[in-house]
Amino acid sequence: MTYQIDTFFTGDGYGLRWERGCIVKEGGCELLSKEFMGLDYCKLD
Repeated sequence: MTYQIDTFFTGDGYGLRWERGCIVKEGGCELLSKEFMGLDYCKLD
């Protein structure tokens, strides 16, 4: 089964949302992408 994991950040006057796909298997899950795993990709004031 596949799912989308939603992540949200909000601030004064703006918001940020992205989705990450994952596959749920017997015994665990696997992320479809390892891109953008840290916040160093976006500047938050």
